Amino acid sequence: MATQRVTRQPRGFSLVEFLVAMTLSLMAIGLIGSVFISAQKVAHQRSKQLYLLQALSAVFQSIEGDIQRAGFDNYQGDVLTLTGTNEVVDMRSSSDFGLAYYREMADNKHFRAIRYRLDGDALLVCEQGAQQQAAIKALEAIGSCRSMLDEKNLRVTEFSLTPLPLISSSAQSSLWTLSMAVQRRDLSYSHHLTIDIKQRNWQ
Repeated sequence: MATQRVTRQPRGFSLVEFLVAMTLSLMAIGLIGSVFISAQKVAHQRSKQLYLLQALSAVFQSIEGDIQRAGFDNYQGDVLTLTGTNEVVDMRSSSDFGLAYYREMADNKHFRAIRYRLDGDALLVCEQGAQQQAAIKALEAIGSCRSMLDEKNLRVTEFSLTPLPLISSSAQSSLWTLSMAVQRRDLSYSHHLTIDIKQRNWQ
């Protein structure tokens, strides 16, 4: 008796198998996509934080350097001040102050008059130079102001400079405390920083 061999034809995926595979693939793609989007959001937030911190650090470096140079007269045996004051750092208020010092400049205006002031939620720096010491301006007369921060994205919520006098038998100086807080305008991040600055030039 002859035996017939039955050959099974290979079959493809059934509709149910195909739907299950497609569902699992979509779930995997969705999971990978959500992880990627979350990572992008975290990176974006960190970049905004870093931008604020770098801006704040640059402001502090500028003010710290100017206070340390305040009064320097290029070794002429005197202390430079703004017109109308005997103070090395002339303070109109804790958020509005100015100073003068000698610094070599390409335009020969070596006598620098600097003013820092809070204007609303913007921090302004004003700077003008003079070729002669007698031409150094008074605090209120210093022009050429510009914002120290990106006003479209950052706002100053606190800015103050306070002195602690250091007095010896023959001279006096100050230890200055600079405090500043900056916030992103979208309210996503803010930071507060305080440092002490030693005035180098004694009166």
